[in-house]
Parts: sequence; C-alpha cells; structure tokens
Amino acid sequence: MNTYNQLYYQQKKLYLKYIKKLILILNSVHGERYNQDYWEPIIGIYLRRFLISFLFLKNISGNKNLFKKLNYKQIHFFRNYREYSNLFDFALSREITFFKIDSNQTYQKYEIKNENFKSRLINYLKIVIPNFLIKMRITKVLFFESYFKKNLKYYFCLRSALNLYPLPNLKFDNYVIEKKKIFENRLNLIFQNKNQIKEDQLLKNILLYMPISYIENYKSIHDQIKKINLSDAIYTDGNEISLDYIKFYIGQLKFNKKKNSSWTTFIKKWFRRL
Repeated sequence: MNTYNQLYYQQKKLYLKYIKKLILILNSVHGERYNQDYWEPIIGIYLRRFLISFLFLKNISGNKNLFKKLNYKQIHFFRNYREYSNLFDFALSREITFFKIDSNQTYQKYEIKNENFKSRLINYLKIVIPNFLIKMRITKVLFFESYFKKNLKYYFCLRSALNLYPLPNLKFDNYVIEKKKIFENRLNLIFQNKNQIKEDQLLKNILLYMPISYIENYKSIHDQIKKINLSDAIYTDGNEISLDYIKFYIGQLKFNKKKNSSWTTFIKKWFRRL
C-alpha cells in the first residue's frame, strides 16, 4: 500500500492534469471564457477531494479496477459542495461507486431555472446595501464569518467605520433534484466533450459527481453573484469557504485581479479594539 505522502504526490499530479481539462469543458458548457484564476476557487476543493478519495479507495482495494457497470440507482447527485463532502467524508467506502461510463448519444441539455420569485427578491434585497457601500468606496472588504453572532457582526462593521461589511447569506438550493434529467444532462455533457475526454473514465466520473451548482445551477448562481459589486478583498473562515456562492464571488475577485485574503493581522487589530 502507498503511504500518505505517495498518495498526496499522486493527487497533486492528477490535479494539475484535470484542472486544465475541466476548465476547457466548463467554459464550453456554459459559454464562458474564464481562466484558471476564476475556476480554481470554485472547483478546486471538489477536485482535490474527489482525487484523494479515488486514490485512497484504489489503494485499499489493492489497485483493483474500481470502475463498475453504470447503475443509475447507485448514483448520487449533490446540490452543492457541502452535500458532496458530507457523503465523501462519512460514507467513503460504503456509498461511493465509480462507474464505467459509455455515453454515445445526445440528450436534451438541462438547466435549473430559478422561478422562485420570493427567493430571487430576497437575494436581491440582501445585496442592495453592500453594493451601495462598495460603490461609494466606503466598504473595502466583505467578510463571511460563521463565529460572529448577528449583533457582534454589525457592531464589528460599525467599529470599522463600515470598511468591513458582511457578505450577504444568499440561498440558491431551493429546488427539487430531478435525478433523471441531471443524469441525462451529464451523459450529454460527456458525449458533447468526447474529444477532450476520450476514454478517460476518471474524468467522466469527476463530471458525473460534480455538484449541481457547477453545472445545472451554475447560471443562476453566476448571474446573481455578478450583480454584487467587487470589493477590494474578501475575508472568510475555513468553514465558510466551502459555500459555493462564496467561491463564485472569490472567482470573480481573482479573475478581476482583486485579493482573496485572510486579512489576519487586520482582523486581529479590530478585535483588540472591541
């Protein structure tokens, strides 16, 4: 069996290979021209976790072929990265199956249409104040910190003279997972990008398991996040970086050459003033 260091080295090597392929495929699927600065904050954590899970299972199975016959009933789809990571963390060997995927026909492309007027309106109202503050150059840094209670959060903002302001907590998961439509959409995606994918079963599985927020629900999240003005930087803690819409915002910051910073010294300074 391989040691952890050997697995990490293999994962790093595979990551460099697949991140570039996924960027080409996702740009093609969504009609975008984003570079690695944009896509890596969004899909990088997912790709790393997927690869290390695959290598771990391959290692403990004695390097046997892990790709089983495609079984629709055994496939799990995930609204977001958090749902995906929960399964891969707590049910690693029992629930996860890698499939041999042969997609040789087209299906209708499927996207999730966010027709819920109430949730769209709530999301819009949440970004009005930060947009105004950023536009007026009052707020320089948006932050999302799970350890702050609501009152402390706004007290913190006031003490910083609104230089720091909370990134709104937006909701994008208010929909029913239509498994068959998503399954057919993934097969269609694989078929439409067959020249990039060829017979790479690992890449096919990466696309099959990819959270819905990166494919079918991408446009809804992307378009809403584009409506938030770009601050000079963003501060998040390690837990909240797993929220997909925050990763979309970080992607926009990096693509536009802004900063994604821990701002550790800056934050500590303000804590001492509280």
